[in-house]
Amino acid sequence: MGDAKHQSQKGHKLHLNKNLTILDSYRHELSGARLILACNEEHDESLFIIAWVAPWQKTIKNYNSFKSELAALTAFSRDKATQPPITTEIARDWQHSKVSNWEQKFVDKNDAKLSIQQIENVIRLISKDFNLPHEIKLQHSKNLKANIATYDHKIRTITFGNISRLGDILHEMSHCIDADINGNNQGNWSDHGPSFMRTYLVLLDKYKHWDTLKYLENSARKAGVRIAAASSLPHLPEPEVIHSPHDHPHSLAVKTKLHLERDLTILKEIQHECSGARLIAAKINDGALDSTSGYIVEWIAPWQKTISSNHLLLDESYALRIFQEKEQKGVPFMPSLCRDWQRKKVKDWKKKAENKQSPDLTTEEIKNIVEKLSHDFGLAAAPTVEINKKIECGVCYNEAEQKIELTRPRLDHLLQGLAFHFDAFVNNNMNGHWADHNPGFVRTLLKLIELTEPERNCAALEKDASDTGIMIAPQSILPCPHVTP
Repeated sequence: MGDAKHQSQKGHKLHLNKNLTILDSYRHELSGARLILACNEEHDESLFIIAWVAPWQKTIKNYNSFKSELAALTAFSRDKATQPPITTEIARDWQHSKVSNWEQKFVDKNDAKLSIQQIENVIRLISKDFNLPHEIKLQHSKNLKANIATYDHKIRTITFGNISRLGDILHEMSHCIDADINGNNQGNWSDHGPSFMRTYLVLLDKYKHWDTLKYLENSARKAGVRIAAASSLPHLPEPEVIHSPHDHPHSLAVKTKLHLERDLTILKEIQHECSGARLIAAKINDGALDSTSGYIVEWIAPWQKTISSNHLLLDESYALRIFQEKEQKGVPFMPSLCRDWQRKKVKDWKKKAENKQSPDLTTEEIKNIVEKLSHDFGLAAAPTVEINKKIECGVCYNEAEQKIELTRPRLDHLLQGLAFHFDAFVNNNMNGHWADHNPGFVRTLLKLIELTEPERNCAALEKDASDTGIMIAPQSILPCPHVTP
């Protein structure tokens, strides 16, 4: 049982509030577990108790008891410098349901649905940004529901269903970082504990921009979710600086989040017409960053009202030079661009634009239309088209296989599938670089309607789309079709 001053006891249950008087406590921020020093008032010899207690526990069975207060204080000071032991109590996923409920209400709304290529891009980007020591693998499972993804740390693999949202992937990448950087790699503490939540908020703030970090954190705390202090996490590295080392005197590594209209004065901007993304060079207005002033140059998604930047540029001429460099490189992959921001408007407009008089096409008619339009748009090969009555959305496009699946052989559905195909291989939206229903897609669909249904009033269709707030790329984005009779 140990010496006269100390003994380890298991099995004798003690209630934290009824049996013990807490003398001192220390919280392990990453797990939420507490180390307590308590006095067992009901014990004849007033034993001192030291125990690690999971956040959900009201009673304890595993603890160390001391007859000497000095010995107990010494042990308490020693144990504060260690991590909690690996126990079933501390490893229990005690706030999983609260995290899930909070996600459904505050994270999943208006979330971006990602293609396989976009998921791979997001994983690659985060792995690079946070310098993860291991490659994260990706696999698809038909057994999972569409909106579910899981992470297996032992094989470092994310498994996802047919469709996954950006939030789902950020959730699973938070598990990766929690394991590889925060140290929760052997089930040391709960999967959805405070360290996971702080990491998740970091990724949501960095890659989604849907809501402010303050709003998300406050909403999670109100939902009863416990979050580790930002200062308690190991340092999460920032992305590399885009310019060369000898240019560093012109910039500061300052993380900023600014409102486009309130905090910035735009000096120069261009718009990438297919994706709708804008590259801006802007001066930070006085007072927006306390006493700091300067310039930022960043690409932003069409829907964004705030802009995040990791680098503050100190000189206007240098900012314009960086603007030119970024313009030449083109639109980078950004998770914020994956958000299908005008999907609902485009779907509602397409329903109105459908030619309900159009009969079903024969296999030969489909073949002729696809081959002719592919030739007209300068593509060497045409996509394959299959009828699959099991799909629910009317049309499904697989870029990797260059295949269009239709529920029915209708012309309007065929044109939508071809618009996705041409958006990838003509407009260069390959591998899900930006949103599916982007301005280039809408322009391409209008052009296909014009070429295949000359009797329809395409100018009226375009006006109707524009009037409902849909962003449409100009005609100049498309190659002049080599229209054949």
